[in-house]
Amino acid sequence: MSFLAPLMFAFALTLPVIVVLYLLKLKRQRQEVPSTLLWLRSLQDLTANAPFQRLRNNLLLWLQLLIAALIVFALARPFLAMDQERNETKIVLIDTSASMQATDVEDFDTRLDQAKAMALELVDNLGPGDRMIVATFNSRTELASLPTDDASALRAAIRAIEPTDQPTDITDALVLVRSLVQRHPNPEVILLSDGALGTRTEALMEMLDEEGDAPPMRYIRCGTGGENVGLVAFSLSRGLSDQSRVEIFAEVLNATTRQVDTILELSLDGERIDAKSLTLEPEQSRGVVFTNFGDVAGTLRIQLDVD
Repeated sequence: MSFLAPLMFAFALTLPVIVVLYLLKLKRQRQEVPSTLLWLRSLQDLTANAPFQRLRNNLLLWLQLLIAALIVFALARPFLAMDQERNETKIVLIDTSASMQATDVEDFDTRLDQAKAMALELVDNLGPGDRMIVATFNSRTELASLPTDDASALRAAIRAIEPTDQPTDITDALVLVRSLVQRHPNPEVILLSDGALGTRTEALMEMLDEEGDAPPMRYIRCGTGGENVGLVAFSLSRGLSDQSRVEIFAEVLNATTRQVDTILELSLDGERIDAKSLTLEPEQSRGVVFTNFGDVAGTLRIQLDVD
């Protein structure tokens, strides 16, 4: 700790002055009394207030000394010198892929809502001089905020993050991380995801360490599982040869490490109109086209039935 005005400590000389005032004899006026019976009591009173008597424990004295010491300390204007080299840059990667819309989390609507709440908590825990960069990733990576220590701006950027229906590929995110850690002091990478990061994750993580030690990395899991099977594309179009007929295209992705058997069901206004069985190998995606019906009017719904 240092002081901007150390000369103000000269006012500390007031502390012994306060003590001396408690040691000095009280001044009394001379009075004539009609009886000698009061002489003894007067002598006792004079002895009790003799100059420079032994200092007695007095609560008021200690309070006055404390207040005077605090005033002198404030006048000296103390300050703490912060070491800029210790300031951290937190790089927060938030997964916004389709699997982050799963609802297997307590107290939150989706995994992404849980991830955003965790990111807001990281903002609240930023230390003096720390900065944060927020980026989102799915099949591509985007910066949600530039490096800043503005907590309000970081909170607004995090709350504005929206889910996508894209698959997950952390490739671009790790390329971005490698460029950021080289430009910012004391970086720490924090990954908020359900764990389905693609097939090249291990090789890409090693890429961060090509030019030296990798920065500290922390993975915070969202949801209860990282292996997912989901719809990643869905479109409706008119037939090329017959405009009165409707064709529906859907793409299913198996993001697990095992073979998956699933049924893709299509319904119109709650009534099932078609279904297709699919067998997907690990990390495989397949497109399905529904053409066995004519023109439709109503609400179409497509869903997966996975064992």
